[in-house]
Amino acid sequence: MLENGLLFGSQMHWATGIVIIIELFFIIHQFFQCLERPEDKKRRGYFWLLLLLLIYNITGGLFPDDKIKIPIVLQYLLCYGGGLAVSAYCPFYFYKSFAVSSLKFHIKWGIWLFLIGPFFFLFTSCYALTSNIDLAVNYGMAIPLPYSFILLIAIGKAIYKKYEHELICDSKEVVLWIIWSKVSQ
Repeated sequence: MLENGLLFGSQMHWATGIVIIIELFFIIHQFFQCLERPEDKKRRGYFWLLLLLLIYNITGGLFPDDKIKIPIVLQYLLCYGGGLAVSAYCPFYFYKSFAVSSLKFHIKWGIWLFLIGPFFFLFTSCYALTSNIDLAVNYGMAIPLPYSFILLIAIGKAIYKKYEHELICDSKEVVLWIIWSKVSQ
């Protein structure tokens, strides 16, 4: 069952297996919550986010594996495509669920121009020219990887800006409190 930290002789690490089990519990819970309150769009959006994370962890944990009888190129596309799907859906989820309008550019243009388009264009063209899957993945992730960090920062700033008036105290006060607590020890 567990050989060299891998589950059932697959490429999946045991920690990824635990995360998948936890995600399954969350998805089952959200599924019943969605059935209970079908009008709650935030909950439905969260369900889809969890489902994409589950798919990403399963494909990322299993692929690439020579023992699976799926072409290796398709395995890489499924593995990295799952990550791209999560990266593309996250800003959409926060835009819709929390009405964060400052993410509109990323929803309409950024995801397509800097995430999905470059990966598939660079991945397929590089693989078609070189037949080197590792090189194709490296070139395919050249633009989407830095853009995913830009998306993460943009989402964080947008949520902070939207809810900064609801914070209990100023962030400077939090920093000063942390410094004071460390100094007074």
